[in-house]
Amino acid sequence: MQKHQGFSVVIILIIIALIAGGGYWLWQNKLGSPASKSVPASVADTNIEPPTPPPSTSLETGNPDTSNWKTYRNEEYGFEFKYPTEWTKEGDLDVGGKDNFELINFPKPRTSFIKPDPSGKNIIDMWVQNNPNNETLVELVEFLSDFEDDKKEFLRVTIDGHEALKTVIGERSDIKYSRIGSFHIPLSKSNNLQVLVLRIRGDKTNFNTLDNIVSTFRFTK
Repeated sequence: MQKHQGFSVVIILIIIALIAGGGYWLWQNKLGSPASKSVPASVADTNIEPPTPPPSTSLETGNPDTSNWKTYRNEEYGFEFKYPTEWTKEGDLDVGGKDNFELINFPKPRTSFIKPDPSGKNIIDMWVQNNPNNETLVELVEFLSDFEDDKKEFLRVTIDGHEALKTVIGERSDIKYSRIGSFHIPLSKSNNLQVLVLRIRGDKTNFNTLDNIVSTFRFTK
């Protein structure tokens, strides 16, 4: 009789173990599955907006007479533009060489650009900027800028069929000639891997000269 009772107890324990194991399996594979877990509201409701593109604008040219202007032509990269006769070209275009190609509208000595008075004096630098990560033009300008804390204005412009970026960096009260304007022009319509940069510095009253120059810009290949 005692043996029969002991056997019954074993059977009951086995049944209880099976029921408990089955319940645990069900909880792990159904109720506890990733598909049934709720996503925290802080994650589920997050909506990351793409960056807003800069507004578009047109060049501020004033329709100057460019018929007697000099012409700069670059065969390697396939473009040309005109620039005022009274401006002087110095150096040659280079990749990353910000001070290699310059247009200047004042006689030497060069130190006269800064001291004692920069009025009426400007330098236009030009170089090709490699952009191996194909960053947007705004990202590229932010990366290259030496004026991180200054206010920048970004404007989209179309230059001979290529969407380019015009940037103006605001003045600083402590540096009279610090205002800078620039154009970043992709050399390809399909990517930003190489970008032509034209940058003007100096007397802000002459900044529309860069717009005038860029208005004559043409790709030749």
